Amino acid sequence: MITVIGAGSGKPENLTLDALNKIEQAKCVILRTSKMPVAELLTARNIPFTSLDFIYESAQDFDELNEKIKAELYSHQNCCYIVHGNALDDTSVQALDKDKIQIIPGISVSDCACAFMGITENYKSFNSAEVLAGEIPTPHTHNVITCIDSDFIASDIKCILSLVYGDELQVALYHEDYFGRQASKTIQLFELDMLEEYNHTTSVYIPKIDLENVFKYDCRHLIEITDKLCSRFGCTWDSVQTHESLRPFIIEEAYEVVDTIDKNDVYALFDELGDVLFQVSIHSAIGKKSGEFDFSDVTDAICRKMINRHPELFPFAKTSTELSWEEKKMQERGLKTVSDVMHDVPEALPACAYAEKIQFKAEKGGIELPSLEQNILAIKSILDSAKLDEETLGKLLFECVALCKNAGVHPELALNKETKTYIDAVKK
Repeated sequence: MITVIGAGSGKPENLTLDALNKIEQAKCVILRTSKMPVAELLTARNIPFTSLDFIYESAQDFDELNEKIKAELYSHQNCCYIVHGNALDDTSVQALDKDKIQIIPGISVSDCACAFMGITENYKSFNSAEVLAGEIPTPHTHNVITCIDSDFIASDIKCILSLVYGDELQVALYHEDYFGRQASKTIQLFELDMLEEYNHTTSVYIPKIDLENVFKYDCRHLIEITDKLCSRFGCTWDSVQTHESLRPFIIEEAYEVVDTIDKNDVYALFDELGDVLFQVSIHSAIGKKSGEFDFSDVTDAICRKMINRHPELFPFAKTSTELSWEEKKMQERGLKTVSDVMHDVPEALPACAYAEKIQFKAEKGGIELPSLEQNILAIKSILDSAKLDEETLGKLLFECVALCKNAGVHPELALNKETKTYIDAVKK
């Protein structure tokens, strides 16, 4: 059994009585690193110990380091393993099998830091390894990042945080020297990798950011803003909208996105995509007010849909890898026949796009469509007829869409391009 001891920042006074008793009774004591003041306590009490400093020099990254520590600890049948912090947030402890360890928690480094700096607000604590692995702090909470033990790690942490907070945010820096003497100071985020000394206690406190001072807004901010706009005392326009009244706008916004793509204007594209996202957000806010659904239902639905449509990437998906994309969609929506699939195509699509989609669904459903030659003959036959009424011309347009499909051309794009050519000709 491995008894894991949390030693706080490493000072002897951070040890609990229970932890000290376990250390004194242990036959084998291992320090994660000898660079902690508790080593002097063990020496003063004639308690023999070893450290894992030699492993740090041979490991290439955190994962390899933790695996080597795990192997070393398992080579001892019973030992007392002393780590910094409260032990629960130590990545090497998290790598151990839970049935082989007993944890005696200590004071976390983040608690030591916040207590010294007089920070009483609730906060989220991150180990630097967690941030580097992708657990990014958000401006919605107070955050503390601990164990920034080198300028290289500080530089990486700074780059990650600057994308969320900007470079100039004022943060509080905490540090203890080898003797456990505490110090803190206020710096700007870009100064995080400019310190003279780093060790396992080096931590940064990042305050919660109010809406007015956010550097980069996220989806949670969007929901907060939209809820306020749609509230009873919110925006006079947004607060009275319904799903039906907003119908034209989501179509309009989608067309504006397409326009920026056609113009290859990347900067306008993300702005227009934001307008589409706002439409999703405001429909979610309306659904939330009426108890229908909220934004989390929207994200849940699309995530489940993408997982189930890609069972080859997500083994836990409920669909079979043997089903085609169309078959998966039919299964999701409870559609059984080609006719069901056709009725499922939105009738609000532009006429050319609607006809193209229907023909695509028919072909995927096993219906044999006319060949290119048959399309041409049908078009000639219609043009030769004396009747040019709505029904006849509708057939002509439908055949033209089929002709485009057989030729590998999108009718919407083709007609749109020709219309622009006409506009340029008129201009000239």
